[in-house]
Amino acid sequence: MAEYQKDLEPIENETELVEQMAEKTRAIVENEALRNSGGVFATATVYNNIVLLCSADKYIYALEKTTGKLVWKFLTGGAMVSYPVVRNGIIYVGSYDNYVYALNASDGSLVWKFRTGDIMFSPAAADEYIYAAGLDKYLYALNARTGELVWKFRTGNILVVAPVIVNDMVLIASDDFNVYSVDRKTGSLIWKFHSTGPSTTLALMTASGRMLSDASYHEPIKTQEQVIVCFGTWGSDHIFMLDAKTGRLISHDRLMSGKLFFPTVYDGVFYCGSEDQNMYAFELKTGRILWKFQTGGIISGCPLIHNGTIYFGSYDNCLYALDAKTGAPNWKFRTDGSMTAAPVIDSNILYIGSADAHLYAIDIQKHELIWKFRTSAPPVKLEIAEQLSSFKRLKRAIIRWWKPEPRIMVYETKPAIQQAGGPAAYKTEIGYKSEVGYKSSMPSGYEMQKEKKKDWRSDPWAK
Repeated sequence: MAEYQKDLEPIENETELVEQMAEKTRAIVENEALRNSGGVFATATVYNNIVLLCSADKYIYALEKTTGKLVWKFLTGGAMVSYPVVRNGIIYVGSYDNYVYALNASDGSLVWKFRTGDIMFSPAAADEYIYAAGLDKYLYALNARTGELVWKFRTGNILVVAPVIVNDMVLIASDDFNVYSVDRKTGSLIWKFHSTGPSTTLALMTASGRMLSDASYHEPIKTQEQVIVCFGTWGSDHIFMLDAKTGRLISHDRLMSGKLFFPTVYDGVFYCGSEDQNMYAFELKTGRILWKFQTGGIISGCPLIHNGTIYFGSYDNCLYALDAKTGAPNWKFRTDGSMTAAPVIDSNILYIGSADAHLYAIDIQKHELIWKFRTSAPPVKLEIAEQLSSFKRLKRAIIRWWKPEPRIMVYETKPAIQQAGGPAAYKTEIGYKSEVGYKSSMPSGYEMQKEKKKDWRSDPWAK
């Protein structure tokens, strides 16, 4: 334990702990090397005839899709590591300068900007609203036309994924280990689910396994079908599946692999990169490994499935294309920097960024480069693995030292968790705090019970 004490001093006050964690997370992610680099860590967005690119050099670029020539660029005040979202000719994007920006897609001119906490993840858009997840613990709902605040919802810690819209709900995950469902018009809590750690992403699918939204790009989902939220927990090998409407736990598995990152779910298979440098394909129903493929570096970016092929980048500077069913290699493409962004494909052209300060356009049929675009700043000098290692030490220190105060909560009973060997703490909270305690906010017919939240030190999954 001594080696972690230098990262975070033991404290009793949870509020102080949250603030320490936010500051350390910011220091790791937004270090001098990152802020002064032109590394491309965000997924590109294809809109009409342009490709939109956000870079750590603080610029958002609009490029001609076929040639890679610059159309326009817009300078923000901070590094940009998430993809831009376009609705009705307006681009919405967040930056590490604490602002959400709205820009005209035609010329890059500013429409409005709204100050929040740092925005690490992409906003979500639906109807007249924009939803942004801040590192200040808040989910913001903004008027898409004016940028005015509609409502904001506070979680227990910094938000760790991009918002996902399902019908009238906004789903979000926080570093307080909870996944939240919030009414997207009022900002009121619908349900929250406590897991083994911060979620890596929120992928959506139907009960039959049909993909609705992967981890790299989220369109609003409007459907009458049952929607399942599938996610792993950051730096661990846990997979959870929840009913999106109620937050009810459907399944929870440990995949017994290396620590997992951002997944994609397709046709009943969970595809995910790992810290052990492997890309894994797991069968969702059983948790069985269907195949794994080893690269020469950590795989932290979200994979993309297209026409039976899985595409992903690695810290070994390579883009890989494998057979999605068997894991057999088809081809690979090498850059001069680590690749952490998810690829995107449009008209058989794959676009992917690299820490070498370039966006690459690659013909997936000919397996050859069409063009590449250099950002305005030098490549990243700092090894990304060093940042990851620092964040891991921080997280372990927090888990070891956090001493939450017991409080009364209302849960939906889930005996299936106990049968599977999981701890009782992982239950869906479906109530809200009032003067007389917690009351159910769900329809009758759900079995309810009261119990105290367990200390993390008594939770074997948190060690």
